[in-house]
Amino acid sequence: MAATLAQRAADLCPYSPRVSTAGVSELFDADAWRAVDGFDFTDVTYHRHADHGTARIAFDRPEVRNAFRPHTVDELYTALDHARMTPDVGCVLVTGYGPSPRDGGWAFCAGGDQRIRGRTGYQYASGDTADTVDPARAGRLHILECQRLIRFMPKVVICVVPGWAAGGGHSLHVVADLTLASAEHARFKQTDAD
Repeated sequence: MAATLAQRAADLCPYSPRVSTAGVSELFDADAWRAVDGFDFTDVTYHRHADHGTARIAFDRPEVRNAFRPHTVDELYTALDHARMTPDVGCVLVTGYGPSPRDGGWAFCAGGDQRIRGRTGYQYASGDTADTVDPARAGRLHILECQRLIRFMPKVVICVVPGWAAGGGHSLHVVADLTLASAEHARFKQTDAD
């Protein structure tokens, strides 16, 4: 059965990252996916395959190699939990948008956005710098909640890695059931303890 699921995932996303004007690589046929109604996400996208019981969640912050902030993690958790609770979804694909507008590079997820990291974790911020941190909200390291949800989800979770998977992004693909990675572009790195 695992080979069948892996083949089905490969059929849904034939692997060769190429630049697309839509912001996501051509490894996903844009005509085959529909946005899931009822979600107003800004940091991730959430789609369903038109013909299969497959959901696709994609980090949508290519300008920072899809690094997550607390808001990103909140959206990721919401989409994962919705897919978990949707009876006709049997497979969840997690990937990252690209390429980076800075240098054209691809990433699955570069981990936590270091610009808003504080002593208590990653800070909720209204912008992209430490100057916009909301001091009334506690910092969080709640990517662990997403990791737990992925690991124990009663559905197949496949991470599709078109580029960098570092730090918390690396940890996400490790807890998935399967990782499909570009032989050409995928890079894996776990950050140092300090």
